[in-house]
Amino acid sequence: MEQKVNKNTFSLNSTLAKDSPADPEDTLNVKRKLHKSGFMDMPSYGLDDMPDQPMFDGIKKFQAAKKLKVDGVMKPGGETEKSMQSHPGKPGPDLPVVMPGPGEGQDENCTEIIHRLQRSYELKKELDFKTLGLKSKAEANISQAKSVRELAGLASEADVGLKAAAGLIGSELLKKLSMVMGEFANRATKLGLMLAIADAILTETGVINNDIDSYRRQLSDVESDIVELTNKAMQLGCKL
Repeated sequence: MEQKVNKNTFSLNSTLAKDSPADPEDTLNVKRKLHKSGFMDMPSYGLDDMPDQPMFDGIKKFQAAKKLKVDGVMKPGGETEKSMQSHPGKPGPDLPVVMPGPGEGQDENCTEIIHRLQRSYELKKELDFKTLGLKSKAEANISQAKSVRELAGLASEADVGLKAAAGLIGSELLKKLSMVMGEFANRATKLGLMLAIADAILTETGVINNDIDSYRRQLSDVESDIVELTNKAMQLGCKL
């Protein structure tokens, strides 16, 4: 199955990074540009839309050559994207981007199918690992936020009790209680900070949950590819 990519330039749909979900179109465009520019070799199986180590290594090589920050990350509107857009690449005919797909005729050889199956299983393993790690992080965040809120609640109750006791003592001792009242103010500040920390933790957890959903969608696609490729291999009599 041949997929179209932009021949001369492109714009990223989302960030390309090893630890974040990747847009398939972005992956194809960047791989093609890296190959045309001499920063990534063409694999024997062709270019595909799976974010892999050769692609991220190619991004780092490109960044080093252009004296950019070498981190293997590309962001929409970022310096690496802009530099890659303006880089002419090697002259020559456009190379096809071929995605071996299940169910498209019987002319694909078993080597290609088995290789794609292996890569699909590798990607599934990586997505499983990342999803599990993010789930653990989200659960830890929720537990931490709950603990901070409980401590804030105890601090608040203690302040109320101390203020009530001070009110019963009488005005003649208010001067002596000024330091205590100052402590009330400090506790109020700390209480506000604790609640702000809890809110920040929960906000971060929301972002993590969005990433988990993205990984799960990718995982579902990969699992579907594995089933279809396995069926195709069986139809062709490939030895798995």
